[in-house]
Amino acid sequence: MTTYLKKSPSTRPVRVFRLVVLATILTALAAPVAPASASPPAQTKLIAAAGTAEAKFGTSVSIDGNTAVVGGPDEGGMGAAYVFTRRGGVWTEEATLVSPVRADGEKFGYDVAISGDTIVVGAPSAEQTKPIGEPGVAYVFVRTPRGWSQQAKLAPSDGKTDDAFGFGVAISGDTILIGANRGTVLPSIDSGAAYVFTRAGNSWSEQAKLTPANGAPDDNFGFSVALSGDTAVVGMPRGEVGGALGQGSARVFIRRGSAWTEQATLTAADALPGDWVGVSTSIFGDTVVIGASGQNSAYVFTRQGEAWTQAAKLTAPDGTAGDQFGHSVTATDEHVAVGAHTDDGGSVYVFSRESGWGPPTKLRAEGGLFGVSVWMSGSTLISGASFMAVDGKRAQGAAYVFDLGQQS
Repeated sequence: MTTYLKKSPSTRPVRVFRLVVLATILTALAAPVAPASASPPAQTKLIAAAGTAEAKFGTSVSIDGNTAVVGGPDEGGMGAAYVFTRRGGVWTEEATLVSPVRADGEKFGYDVAISGDTIVVGAPSAEQTKPIGEPGVAYVFVRTPRGWSQQAKLAPSDGKTDDAFGFGVAISGDTILIGANRGTVLPSIDSGAAYVFTRAGNSWSEQAKLTPANGAPDDNFGFSVALSGDTAVVGMPRGEVGGALGQGSARVFIRRGSAWTEQATLTAADALPGDWVGVSTSIFGDTVVIGASGQNSAYVFTRQGEAWTQAAKLTAPDGTAGDQFGHSVTATDEHVAVGAHTDDGGSVYVFSRESGWGPPTKLRAEGGLFGVSVWMSGSTLISGASFMAVDGKRAQGAAYVFDLGQQS
């Protein structure tokens, strides 16, 4: 059996043999880096009630308002996604979403995203049709008075074996963006692509296929995706920039009517080969954050009119080589959070726009690769710890929810 590694710059995002990773379990309360006198935000630990060992719950997370979804792509060998809802400050598991196919190795839940009452779940190892084999698919679920039900199964119109369609997913209203980072745009093998789907009524259809203007082999365009209204951001962390292999970048596309055009290429001013700029992406309005885990940093870009400029470079004050700071990123109008899942069991750094991106608050949990995934909605932050042991079950995984507006 094979698996995809979750957005790590130390390994190509291709199918590889399962790595056995021993997660260091740390017991530490959330503690801020600065200011030292601040109390940590309140936190809640989420686990899957019926989760099993090696499920890797927390590999992906997403949250919108009082609803969160957490992916466990190895649950039962097939994968699952779990929906949690908050009422009166208490989080409760509401539903378990699974693939209707229930085939071994689908990686259902490898990436997840939610917008309102709609959830999209990527399954990058799933088969589109039997003769093709494993180009990947994505499933759309909607909340109804009777619970969550599948609304659609999305697949690329030109999907091929090992495209990894569903490796990254994003949703904004009635638009979904799905990355296929191993898609081939001839003659460039593994150059990657991203697909846009739109909903009319209850039906979804493919609106566009996005590719970079100068794509090259092994760019892995579509490794990360982000979407806000009519703006899409697609990461290509292995892309060449000025002759520097693996320096990476992200491309911004905008929609006018039903047509998508490339607006900008976002590159880091000081990036070097192997920095993997674009390993993670997030967008909120006219602000984009791009992770560069190869150099333990994240970059903030802002848009004025049609022009994008680098506004800040974010780093961990106490960071060390190999922390993977930038492996995951998320942004709101007030904050940017950056995950560093190999920082002694994992951590998440929260930066404030009001402070001019000054010294961050550092969040810790109990290890288990905490920070491998991260998402914010308003003042609520959720982060996965996919290798957390739960009740003696190795790598069952957990997720932690923090209320940044409430101190414990």
